[in-house]
Amino acid sequence: MLEKENVKNLNFNLITFLMIITFIFNYNNGYLKCTLEGFSEYVKLGQINILSVIFNTILFTMILIFNLDIYYLVSFITIVSIFSFLITFYYIFFYRKLINFKWSLYDFSLVKKFSQYGINIQIASFLNSMIDVVIKYLIGLNLSFTWVSYFESGKKIINFSSGIIFSTQRGLLVKLSEENIVGNLKMYLTKNLYYFSKMSNYYSIIIYGIMNPLICFFILFWFNSYESMLIYLIFSLSYSFINFGGCLYAVLMIEGKGLKLLIIQTSNLILTYVMLGISLSLFNNVFGLFGYYLSILISIIIIFHYLYKSYGFDFKSYLKMSELYRIVILNFLIFIQIMTIVYYQEELNYILVLSFIIFSLIYIKQFVFILKLLYQNIQNKFSY
Repeated sequence: MLEKENVKNLNFNLITFLMIITFIFNYNNGYLKCTLEGFSEYVKLGQINILSVIFNTILFTMILIFNLDIYYLVSFITIVSIFSFLITFYYIFFYRKLINFKWSLYDFSLVKKFSQYGINIQIASFLNSMIDVVIKYLIGLNLSFTWVSYFESGKKIINFSSGIIFSTQRGLLVKLSEENIVGNLKMYLTKNLYYFSKMSNYYSIIIYGIMNPLICFFILFWFNSYESMLIYLIFSLSYSFINFGGCLYAVLMIEGKGLKLLIIQTSNLILTYVMLGISLSLFNNVFGLFGYYLSILISIIIIFHYLYKSYGFDFKSYLKMSELYRIVILNFLIFIQIMTIVYYQEELNYILVLSFIIFSLIYIKQFVFILKLLYQNIQNKFSY
């Protein structure tokens, strides 16, 4: 009996050790990938990620074929993390020699400065991750734990859709960094940044507008959950504005004032807790989730106010050039769609089909514009 207990403890310690190793290599690999992004090596970064996924798929296929246990699973995860790290490390330091370590190149005053900024960024990121926890807590407290699972299902679709636009905006961070270094951040904010918000708005129109009914059908089919579909629709309102404001938030990340970013994220967390808590207490049903929508609107107003005070940001011109009014109309239509679905649930299929027709007719120009843009990009790549 004692021998079995010792073996069990040994196996547990082995798994723990492997997970620690995995964490260390993943953490350092994340730093190296950020370095590649800093050098605009997005194609090579994508190739490395694809290669890692292929290797990961091969190992996990072996687990299925040979019915291997959890120890092989943990070992393979560790191997993949080391594999990805070594490839990235080799490309940066040996193949392209993007970085060259020399003690004479170190400026410890800069290390201290950016370490303080980095700490503020990390805390701000932690606070941002806490928002999801707060939402789940408030939903479980005011509705039920079952609604938390509905939220998880609907949020998965939202995260997937918003993740695409956030990935495309990563290149913006590099561009903003370049403009900030040469002292043109204010001019870029005034003259050029609106285009990225405009494209984000067009993206939201396609995903949360035209494709909205199709995604709803998918949620009903895949998750078999009417409640998850409602949560998806409600949160699509919030994320249409989050996508729009992501470009402005990128300015806050680049300007080097980590404390300001920390304050904004703290206020965002507090707003989410207060607004969502009040609305869930008042309605005690799914409509209480609109409190999060209100907190997002207030957070964007706070960002506008800060940029106006810091850079003289002409938000009226920015709103006009980025065509925010299209998102306002989209939100109005989605709100009507939600109300109709709730009060006429038995006609759900007809409502979704009608919604698809309405969204398609209203936003056909934006859809054609995005298609042309994608076609031009594909043409350029093949011609290259």
